[in-house]
Amino acid sequence: MKNSEYSLDGISTNKFLTLHDEYLIFSTRQHWTVLLPPIILNIFLLFGLVLLASISSVLTPIYFFPVLLMALIVMSISLEILIKQLVEWFFHFYIITNRKIIEVAYRPMFSRIVHGVLLDQVRCTEVDVSSKGLISEIFNVGSVYVTFDRPTQEKIFKLDYIKDPRRAAMDLSDEFGMQPASVWFGNQAYDTQVLNE
Repeated sequence: MKNSEYSLDGISTNKFLTLHDEYLIFSTRQHWTVLLPPIILNIFLLFGLVLLASISSVLTPIYFFPVLLMALIVMSISLEILIKQLVEWFFHFYIITNRKIIEVAYRPMFSRIVHGVLLDQVRCTEVDVSSKGLISEIFNVGSVYVTFDRPTQEKIFKLDYIKDPRRAAMDLSDEFGMQPASVWFGNQAYDTQVLNE
C-alpha cells in the first residue's frame, strides 16, 4: 500500500480496499473552511439574542423572561443545527485508490450514501480543478472534477472543497496515465515537476 500525505487521520480505509492489488492514492474530506459560514452565523445570532435580552430587561423588565425564553429556544435550535453540520462534515469524505473512487456521506439517523466508480469499467477523459474566491486561495481549497467516459453516458465525479486540489488533480492525472500530466488552473498550467519541487 502506498503512503500518501493526503490520508486523513481517523479514516479507516481498510474496509474500502477490497480489490486485488488495490492501494490507496489518497483520502480526504472537505476543508474545515466550509464550516465557517454556519459558525459565524451562530455567533452573530448568539450576540444578537443576548443583546436583545439585555435591552428588553432594561427597557421593559416585564418582558425579560419571555424574551430570555425565546432567546434560549432559538440558541438551542441553532446549536443543534451547527452540531448536525459538524457531524455531517466529519463523516463526508473521499477515498481514491488505484481501482476506484469512493465518496462516503453519512448523516447519522438520516442517510448513508456511498457513491463509487470502478476505474476498470470507465476511461478517464479529464481532470479539472476549480478554486473560487479569496478564502479558497488563502487556504488552498478547491474542487476537482474527474470526467469519465462511460458506454452509456458521460459522468463527472466531483471532489468538493478539498485541500490542495492542484496536487490531488496531478496525482489523479498521473494515476490515470493522462499525458501530458498538466492541470490547467486559471491562466497557468501546473506541471508535475513544478508541483513536486
